[in-house]
Amino acid sequence: MPDVIVPEKWRPIPGWEGWYSISNRGRIRRERPGGGSHCGKVLKLRQDKRGYRSCTISRYNKDIQ
Repeated sequence: MPDVIVPEKWRPIPGWEGWYSISNRGRIRRERPGGGSHCGKVLKLRQDKRGYRSCTISRYNKDIQ
């Protein structure tokens, strides 16, 4: 039986609607252009010392990780 490929579905991150979305695969993308990036750009995740994946998102020049 062949493996089933599940399509990637995106939904807004609560409190960041219109800025960032997260997919059912755990990827985060930008919904607005700015700061040298384009709309639809998937952000690069990094791994911390404990093994958790994270990225920094920002709006109005205020960052949150």
